[in-house]
Amino acid sequence: MAEQETNLTQEQQDTFAFMAMVELYQQTAWMALGKIADPATKETKTNLPQARWAIDTLSMIERKTRGNLSDHELRFLREILHMLRMNYVEEANKPSGEPPSSQNQTGTNPDKEAATHDEPETPQSAEPQNE
Repeated sequence: MAEQETNLTQEQQDTFAFMAMVELYQQTAWMALGKIADPATKETKTNLPQARWAIDTLSMIERKTRGNLSDHELRFLREILHMLRMNYVEEANKPSGEPPSSQNQTGTNPDKEAATHDEPETPQSAEPQNE
């Protein structure tokens, strides 16, 4: 892989690293939402505070990088945030004791990347924030 990275421009390397970082928080959120099993324990558990932390961290990254992301990077981040927020609301509104669903709001597997849209909807935070 090191050989391949030398063929990439610095901007391409940065884009790759940015998307990998976003996917790391996305995976953390999916695990905390009970949508995928923890690879270490093979268990599926719901931990809404941890899911909210991961979603809020991605929201902070979106705010702090405003104006510095390519259209592709911004669309990627916003689509992930939208999907995670929709699933967070779904899990938060479930009656206690109901098992976590294995599919996200759109009925697709969360391990697969979302389709790209030309104009993503402006996402809202997992919970209203005072600004």
